[in-house]
Amino acid sequence: ALELLPPELSARVRLCPAPLVEGTLAAVVAAGSGLTLDEVAAEALGALGPKQAMLPASAAQAATETAPVTDDGWLRCEVVVDNPHGLHVRPAARLVAALKPFAAELKLQKGDKEANPRSLTRLAMLNVRQGDQLTLLARGEDANAALTCFQQLAAERFGD
Repeated sequence: ALELLPPELSARVRLCPAPLVEGTLAAVVAAGSGLTLDEVAAEALGALGPKQAMLPASAAQAATETAPVTDDGWLRCEVVVDNPHGLHVRPAARLVAALKPFAAELKLQKGDKEANPRSLTRLAMLNVRQGDQLTLLARGEDANAALTCFQQLAAERFGD
Protein backbone atom coordinates (compact mmCIF):
# COMPACT_ATOMS: atom_id res chain seq x y z
CA ALA A 1 0.00 0.00 0.00
CA LEU A 2 2.82 2.41 0.82
CA GLU A 3 4.48 1.74 -2.53
CA LEU A 4 1.42 3.12 -4.32
CA LEU A 5 1.59 6.46 -2.51
CA PRO A 6 3.76 9.40 -3.54
CA PRO A 7 6.95 9.54 -1.42
CA GLU A 8 5.96 12.79 0.32
CA LEU A 9 2.74 11.14 1.52
CA SER A 10 4.12 7.70 2.34
CA ALA A 11 6.64 9.29 4.71
CA ARG A 12 3.69 10.44 6.84
CA VAL A 13 1.92 7.05 6.93
CA ARG A 14 2.42 4.34 9.52
CA LEU A 15 1.14 0.80 9.11
CA CYS A 16 0.35 -1.06 12.32
CA PRO A 17 -1.50 -4.24 13.31
CA ALA A 18 -4.25 -2.35 15.17
CA PRO A 19 -7.89 -3.44 15.14
CA LEU A 20 -9.56 -1.82 12.13
CA VAL A 21 -12.56 -0.03 13.66
CA GLU A 22 -11.32 0.64 17.18
CA GLY A 23 -7.80 1.45 15.99
CA THR A 24 -9.04 3.85 13.33
CA LEU A 25 -11.23 5.69 15.81
CA ALA A 26 -8.42 5.96 18.36
CA ALA A 27 -5.99 7.12 15.67
CA VAL A 28 -8.34 9.78 14.31
CA VAL A 29 -9.03 11.21 17.76
CA ALA A 30 -5.33 11.09 18.73
CA ALA A 31 -4.26 12.77 15.48
CA GLY A 32 -6.97 15.39 15.88
CA SER A 33 -5.65 16.11 19.36
CA GLY A 34 -2.24 16.96 17.95
CA LEU A 35 -0.34 13.85 19.01
CA THR A 36 2.77 12.78 17.09
CA LEU A 37 2.75 9.97 14.53
CA ASP A 38 4.36 7.61 17.07
CA GLU A 39 1.76 8.53 19.70
CA VAL A 40 -1.09 8.06 17.20
CA ALA A 41 0.23 4.61 16.28
CA ALA A 42 0.50 3.67 19.98
CA GLU A 43 -3.10 4.78 20.57
CA ALA A 44 -4.28 2.71 17.60
CA LEU A 45 -2.44 -0.35 18.87
CA GLY A 46 -3.89 0.07 22.35
CA ALA A 47 -7.44 0.39 21.06
CA LEU A 48 -8.22 -3.30 21.45
CA GLY A 49 -7.71 -3.05 25.22
CA PRO A 50 -11.21 -1.83 26.13
CA LYS A 51 -12.86 -4.63 24.15
CA GLN A 52 -10.54 -7.25 25.66
CA ALA A 53 -11.30 -5.99 29.15
CA MET A 54 -15.04 -6.49 28.60
CA LEU A 55 -14.70 -10.09 27.47
CA PRO A 56 -14.79 -12.63 30.31
CA ALA A 57 -12.02 -14.80 28.86
CA SER A 58 -9.57 -11.92 28.84
CA ALA A 59 -10.45 -10.01 32.00
CA ALA A 60 -6.93 -10.58 33.27
CA GLN A 61 -5.61 -8.63 30.27
CA ALA A 62 -7.24 -5.33 31.30
CA ALA A 63 -5.06 -2.40 30.32
CA THR A 64 -5.79 -0.37 33.43
CA GLU A 65 -3.63 -1.14 36.38
CA THR A 66 -4.48 -1.31 40.03
CA ALA A 67 -3.65 2.01 41.58
CA PRO A 68 -0.67 1.72 43.93
CA VAL A 69 -0.38 3.43 47.26
CA THR A 70 1.11 6.80 46.48
CA ASP A 71 4.64 7.31 47.66
CA ASP A 72 6.40 10.50 48.68
CA GLY A 73 7.03 13.12 46.05
CA TRP A 74 3.64 12.88 44.37
CA LEU A 75 1.41 15.94 44.35
CA ARG A 76 -2.30 15.35 43.87
CA CYS A 77 -5.45 17.05 42.67
CA GLU A 78 -8.91 15.55 43.11
CA VAL A 79 -11.93 16.54 41.02
CA VAL A 80 -15.46 15.25 40.58
CA VAL A 81 -16.52 14.82 36.95
CA ASP A 82 -19.56 16.98 36.27
CA ASN A 83 -20.04 16.05 32.60
CA PRO A 84 -23.47 14.43 32.05
CA HIS A 85 -21.89 11.75 29.83
CA GLY A 86 -18.65 11.41 31.77
CA LEU A 87 -15.33 11.47 29.94
CA HIS A 88 -16.41 10.28 26.51
CA VAL A 89 -14.09 10.68 23.52
CA ARG A 90 -14.15 14.47 23.06
CA PRO A 91 -13.50 15.53 26.68
CA ALA A 92 -11.00 12.70 27.13
CA ALA A 93 -9.13 13.84 24.02
CA ARG A 94 -9.06 17.38 25.41
CA LEU A 95 -7.57 16.07 28.65
CA VAL A 96 -4.89 14.12 26.77
CA ALA A 97 -4.01 17.15 24.65
CA ALA A 98 -3.94 19.49 27.67
CA LEU A 99 -1.58 17.27 29.67
CA LYS A 100 0.71 16.37 26.76
CA PRO A 101 3.03 19.42 27.03
CA PHE A 102 3.93 18.88 30.68
CA ALA A 103 7.23 17.22 31.56
CA ALA A 104 5.93 15.90 34.90
CA GLU A 105 5.28 12.21 35.46
CA LEU A 106 1.49 11.82 35.61
CA LYS A 107 -0.98 9.18 36.80
CA LEU A 108 -4.77 9.39 36.79
CA GLN A 109 -6.74 7.38 39.32
CA LYS A 110 -10.40 6.47 39.60
CA GLY A 111 -11.03 4.41 42.69
CA ASP A 112 -8.59 1.52 42.65
CA LYS A 113 -7.84 1.84 38.92
CA GLU A 114 -5.03 3.85 37.36
CA ALA A 115 -4.32 5.01 33.82
CA ASN A 116 -1.85 7.11 31.89
CA PRO A 117 -3.69 10.42 31.33
CA ARG A 118 -1.74 10.96 28.12
CA SER A 119 -3.35 7.89 26.51
CA LEU A 120 -6.88 8.12 25.16
CA THR A 121 -7.38 4.37 25.15
CA ARG A 122 -6.19 4.05 28.75
CA LEU A 123 -8.56 6.85 29.82
CA ALA A 124 -11.43 5.08 28.09
CA MET A 125 -10.73 1.97 30.16
CA LEU A 126 -11.37 3.93 33.36
CA ASN A 127 -15.01 4.28 32.24
CA VAL A 128 -15.40 7.69 33.90
CA ARG A 129 -19.03 8.68 34.51
CA GLN A 130 -20.71 11.77 35.88
CA GLY A 131 -20.09 12.02 39.61
CA ASP A 132 -16.90 9.93 39.57
CA GLN A 133 -13.93 11.28 41.49
CA LEU A 134 -10.64 11.46 39.62
CA THR A 135 -7.25 12.02 41.20
CA LEU A 136 -4.35 13.27 39.13
CA LEU A 137 -0.94 12.51 40.63
CA ALA A 138 2.04 14.48 39.38
CA ARG A 139 5.70 14.60 40.25
CA GLY A 140 8.73 16.24 38.78
CA GLU A 141 9.24 19.35 36.72
CA ASP A 142 6.08 21.46 36.29
CA ALA A 143 3.94 19.08 38.40
CA ASN A 144 2.07 22.00 39.98
CA ALA A 145 1.30 23.49 36.57
CA ALA A 146 -0.07 20.14 35.34
CA LEU A 147 -2.33 19.86 38.38
CA THR A 148 -3.57 23.43 37.91
CA CYS A 149 -4.32 22.71 34.24
CA PHE A 150 -6.22 19.54 35.21
CA GLN A 151 -8.25 21.36 37.86
CA GLN A 152 -9.12 24.18 35.47
CA LEU A 153 -10.09 21.75 32.69
CA ALA A 154 -12.35 19.84 35.10
CA ALA A 155 -13.97 23.12 36.19
CA GLU A 156 -14.70 23.78 32.50
CA ARG A 157 -16.20 20.27 32.20
CA PHE A 158 -13.25 19.20 30.07
CA GLY A 159 -14.43 21.51 27.30
CA ASP A 160 -17.70 19.66 26.82
